[in-house]
Amino acid sequence: MEIGTFIFGLAVLAAIVGYLVVRIISSEETPPKLRAGIERIEGECCTYSVTIENSGSQTAEAVTILFVRSGQGGTVETTLAVDYVPAHSKREAMLVFPDARPTETVTVGGISFNLP
Repeated sequence: MEIGTFIFGLAVLAAIVGYLVVRIISSEETPPKLRAGIERIEGECCTYSVTIENSGSQTAEAVTILFVRSGQGGTVETTLAVDYVPAHSKREAMLVFPDARPTETVTVGGISFNLP
């Protein structure tokens, strides 16, 4: 009975160690995959909700997002800086244009970041 328990324990331990080794060897590091979205807050003509999502397996540092505001008066570029966006996470921010008109549109122009 004791020998059977010992063999069973060794088999379970070997299975766990084998599983962990396979996970470590086959884990695939992907760079940050950032996506930014912007949405006007209902009832507010100049306040926008910004969502930054990182679906990669690495953290993005010093994230800068370029927003382009366009309307009858031409285009204006604005940037939003976020310290970091961890892997597989989402950050939210608010963007306010005090002099915006209701007819203007705001779009994401580009995203830049540093690797840790």
